[in-house]
Amino acid sequence: MKKALVVFLALALVAGVFADEPVAESSIANFSGNASVTWGVDLDSSKTGFKNDAGAGFKVTLAKGGNKVSAGDGVWGEIKISTNGLAIDNSAIADGGAGVDYAKLHLGPLAIGIMKGDTKVGGYNAPRALAQGKQAKVDAVNESKEHGIVIQYSAGDIFSIDVDFRSAEKYNDDYGVAAEVTSKPISGLEIKAGYSMAFASNKMGLGAKLEYSLPIGGDGMYVKPGLGYSSTLDGDSGSVAVGLLFGFSGESAGNPGLPLFDDDIANSSNAGVSVATLINLNDTEVIPLFFDVWTGSNLVPNFGAAAFFRTDAISGVADNFIAGAGLKYAISADPATITPQAGFILENTVSTKLKAGVVIGGAVANTEFSLWYTSGNLKDDVLGTVDFTVKISI
Repeated sequence: MKKALVVFLALALVAGVFADEPVAESSIANFSGNASVTWGVDLDSSKTGFKNDAGAGFKVTLAKGGNKVSAGDGVWGEIKISTNGLAIDNSAIADGGAGVDYAKLHLGPLAIGIMKGDTKVGGYNAPRALAQGKQAKVDAVNESKEHGIVIQYSAGDIFSIDVDFRSAEKYNDDYGVAAEVTSKPISGLEIKAGYSMAFASNKMGLGAKLEYSLPIGGDGMYVKPGLGYSSTLDGDSGSVAVGLLFGFSGESAGNPGLPLFDDDIANSSNAGVSVATLINLNDTEVIPLFFDVWTGSNLVPNFGAAAFFRTDAISGVADNFIAGAGLKYAISADPATITPQAGFILENTVSTKLKAGVVIGGAVANTEFSLWYTSGNLKDDVLGTVDFTVKISI
């Protein structure tokens, strides 16, 4: 009873603070579950066994998200507040928070932002078909001072200027300043440059980026070259991230969902083919190279594939690389869908791993059958496992 009272008090608070913007409701957002049994064989030890898994989820939405923005003209204060809603997810309060997105004082053509920020500049992740980690990314540079103001001026897409004046904390005289200019003179083109300085340490930072997305034809294809640069300017020549992505469509995703393609291989994906590098200008003898391709799900109906080749140094590529490929194809055999899929990862000359299987859904209502082979390191003659799973979901 106490839990219910807390929930409805929270709901009343959300409705009171945000007036009509968030919408109070009572609806079931999710009620689902599944159970599975797997029988497997370890091909190296010849041992076998079962494993059971089960799980369920229940989520009730009590209020949908919303936002509220103040209005004014001339000299006025603007603030935007928002909430992502209020829900109960498996007996725990989910979401339910409210936050300030931005707050600024308008002085004619100028605006002064009064939220936290930073005095770092630069930072750029080159366009990739399969992006992973920091491999083709230059970091933002210089000391970060969070507390203070940012003075903003915008002439639309022609250019905008942000000047941050901030300190690390209150009452410590540890100030820094950063200025960034952004221009979008034509559709798809973005140019940005920034400079930063910390007053007490005299540390500095310089950052810039240039990126252009050029549409090709009317099917969503595009070419996107991009370049980013950052330097600390203390004898540092800096680093450059460069990438070229030929996009098959505007499709993007997180992990491409192929065997062995975990987030260490690809944590974000863009349908297309790309080549990228990250060059430390202080050591130009070591040049990495990253080649990636992902078909997405629209290039060929029911088919998805990806491949990559990456090396930290082109000069020593023979024993310094990682490569892999994966594919899957959904075959309709009404009422069933049969999806064979496979993937492999080759790391230098010391590791080869393979995973292949087939997933069958729709043949039996609410039930999925799968058969998987997952190898160990085949270079070390580790054969791996075979697993057969029956999964029932609702």
